[in-house]
Amino acid sequence: MTADAVSGLEPADILYVSPHLDDVALSCGGRVLADREAGRRVLVVSLFTEPAHGRRKEERKALAVLDATGFDGRLIDAPDRDPAYRRFAAILFARNPQDAEVAAETAELLVRILEQVQPKEIVGPLGVGGHVDHRNCHQATRDAARRTGTAASFYDDRPYSFVDESVRLRLAELAVSPGDDLPARSWPSSAWRYVRGLLRARFARAMVGPRDLPLTLRATWALVASLRRQQRETARAEVHRFEPDVLPRLRESVACYRSQVGPLFGHLDRWAEQTAEAAAELGVTEGHAERYWRFADDAESENRGEPGA
Repeated sequence: MTADAVSGLEPADILYVSPHLDDVALSCGGRVLADREAGRRVLVVSLFTEPAHGRRKEERKALAVLDATGFDGRLIDAPDRDPAYRRFAAILFARNPQDAEVAAETAELLVRILEQVQPKEIVGPLGVGGHVDHRNCHQATRDAARRTGTAASFYDDRPYSFVDESVRLRLAELAVSPGDDLPARSWPSSAWRYVRGLLRARFARAMVGPRDLPLTLRATWALVASLRRQQRETARAEVHRFEPDVLPRLRESVACYRSQVGPLFGHLDRWAEQTAEAAAELGVTEGHAERYWRFADDAESENRGEPGA
């Protein structure tokens, strides 16, 4: 990505970070629509977009439905930058020392963008599900926000967060306590619910094969073990609630990603069912809901006016 492309960006009020060409639409569509209806300028930065395999057209259509501006980071997607990530199970569950370098380079790009567009807030992925590009984007978002003194929040990554207990496991992996924002459960109960949910998930059944089982089991055990470790900081959840009339536009935006609906959900009706189930878990039985997390340490830095290291 050239410096000229970044310098050509116009100011924005809210910057959403999308690891790929679909993640913000899948996870944050209701909030993006609400921002636009309130007159806030929205910029969606999609980072790991090379090679695109024809998905840029899908993204343009979806962002038009959401009335948002897009920016293409043109970073290399995990399977094409590192042979270790050629299999989907490795993308979800493997850990590579070079990931830290990728996250740092991504943070540098986000810092340049933040300095250019000067948003009031940056909204990035929590990294639920373990996808390496999502984890790198989470770390990059947090680092860039600290360095620029920008308020930050983090969304539940869908469809990965549709797997039961996946959000709790991701927070535990980050050594973060959800406080009272998730129902209390014993670690054996959380482990069982997660494994059962993962085995039922469409994306796992479609893209994780029998030869991936050893890696999947090792990674799952490591995640479960994180539930028993000391949690160093806390996060609080903000649930954004939306009226039922937002659902047709959300469905229209998701339908633009024709190449992704099948592998991720099977069909669009299943996306609608899972979206409704997630809303119900967040206390919304009619309409739509999305959850965002704020980290206590980040909020304290913002209140002191101190950019992070």
